[in-house]
Amino acid sequence: MLFIIAIGISTTYAQHNHKVTEVTFGVRGNCTTCQSIIERAAKSVNGVMHAHWNKASKMMNVSFDPARTSSLKIQQVISSSGYSTEKIPESAYAYYNLNACCQYDTKMKVGAQYIEENKKTTH
Repeated sequence: MLFIIAIGISTTYAQHNHKVTEVTFGVRGNCTTCQSIIERAAKSVNGVMHAHWNKASKMMNVSFDPARTSSLKIQQVISSSGYSTEKIPESAYAYYNLNACCQYDTKMKVGAQYIEENKKTTH
């Protein structure tokens, strides 16, 4: 089943008698160091099976067991590591403790807004 939700795209399916939910949402960041921190934060959440942040599109793809966690919980953990998502602002304390290269523009568009903006600038 495919569900469209406000924070992105969510898919739920059964895998080895466990439900697995896949969500996609925007996360602000700049570089491969950001990518490592964002993915590590998401993977630290109990129930997350897969997490990948695309630096170019600013999109995060996460697979998790919905009986153990939620998209919102994963985004809260990412936020606490200093990175804002489409739904949750970054922890200011964590943001200011990021490396200088990782201190992204906090007004940066993410998700569908980011993709749309970049289409306009590349054409």
